[in-house]
Parts: sequence; C-alpha cells; structure tokens
Amino acid sequence: MKPSVNCTPIAFFSTYTSNAEGRGPAWSNSLFEDNAEFGLGMRLALDQRVDYAQELLRRLASQMGERLVSEILEREQSTEAGIASQRQRVAEVKRLIAGLTSNDARDLIAIADGLVRKSVWLLGGDGWPMTSALADWSTSSARG
Repeated sequence: MKPSVNCTPIAFFSTYTSNAEGRGPAWSNSLFEDNAEFGLGMRLALDQRVDYAQELLRRLASQMGERLVSEILEREQSTEAGIASQRQRVAEVKRLIAGLTSNDARDLIAIADGLVRKSVWLLGGDGWPMTSALADWSTSSARG
C-alpha cells in the first residue's frame, strides 16, 4: 500500500482491510480529545438513519410486500449469517423500489444499507477516560 497525502499514520499502519465484497472497517477520528463524545455522536447518527429507514420501509410496505418488510424489521443480525441474510433482503428492497419516483423511495434507496447492523468501536489512549472523569467531577463540583 502506498501512502497518500491525506493518509494518517494510524490508517496507514492499520492491519484492517476489506473483504472480497469491498466491506471492511471505516476509520474516522476527531480533531479534538473528546473521543467518547465523537464516537457516541457517530452511534446516534447511525441509529437515527436506521429509525428513518425503518419508517420509510413501513410507508412503502404495500409496494414491496409486507412479508419482506417484516423480515427486515424482525430478523436477528447477531451472527455473520444473520447479517448476510439481511444484506440480501436489503438488496431485494432496493431492487423492488428502484423504479419508484417518490421521495420516500428515493430516500430509502439512499439509506437502505443502514438497515444492516453496524458496530461502532471507540478506541482511545490512556488519557481520554481520565479527561471524561475530570470533566464530570468539575461539572458536579461547580454545582455545589
């Protein structure tokens, strides 16, 4: 791998890669020390996208089939097999609504991949837990 101008040292030396389908970990980091809040924001953003995608699924259920929608909403995704099955169901949804011109269909196509379970991992050095503890302490001390 050749380093690019925008490649950070952490990303350059990472041992993670993508699989044959092009899937793998995504990397992001905050400019600031608040790693925990940054990660929480990423998780909350993903959760909002999932909620919106599920709402759109329900709105478009009559055009995709109630059974497919209920499988997407209810099937487990705690194993690799469950996640792979969900990816197939999401691909079917995208195929079924590809020709629709409504705003709901357009939005769902754009965020449908969010219906497949994602993990957010927060990695930090030895200082960020202490920073959070001190912030909590100073906030509670200021209140008396």
